[in-house]
Amino acid sequence: MPRLAQVLCRVLPGALALVLLASAATPGALAAKPDKVAVLTGFGQSEPLGPQLVPLMAQLAWRLPDPIDSTLARADLRLRWLIEGWAAGIHARDSAFEVGVNPIGFEIAWDAGQRVVPFAQGAIGLLVTNLEGYGTGGAFEFDETLGLGLDIFLTPGVALSLTGRYRHMSNAGIYEANRGLDTFYGLVGIAFHIGRE
Repeated sequence: MPRLAQVLCRVLPGALALVLLASAATPGALAAKPDKVAVLTGFGQSEPLGPQLVPLMAQLAWRLPDPIDSTLARADLRLRWLIEGWAAGIHARDSAFEVGVNPIGFEIAWDAGQRVVPFAQGAIGLLVTNLEGYGTGGAFEFDETLGLGLDIFLTPGVALSLTGRYRHMSNAGIYEANRGLDTFYGLVGIAFHIGRE
């Protein structure tokens, strides 16, 4: 597993646990409904010259509790808890597919009300795939992702979303073979920012 993925696996769960503990201690913690909903698709190329993926992805993001959100808002930053699910067709030696969910994720964006809002995302989760022949070991895999993107607002609440993303997929040693697979994605989609004016 690459060093970046190892760090991500160690840091994200702890950071999310702290946020959830703060949420539990705060009245009206996380909002009941997300404040960002996005639908994305694009293209992923695994290296070296491995499988090519075409995903369809849905993302839901919630603002953090008000003490955290209002503190970051003073610097025009917005940190969100992010959940994403996807299905992807895979072009490889044989056609394949995968479905997955990243329940532990984050998005941090610099949003001072401007038309183009940059953001960074990171998440960890799991997936099921029938991809064979790349040393991944079996159907059940874990994934870690990091990405940078832009939301380009077409209206005050609707944005064209562009993201570049790196994903590492491996089985964390649950199968004998655990070569892992690194994929680089370009994603495009529509993001709905609820309550942004």
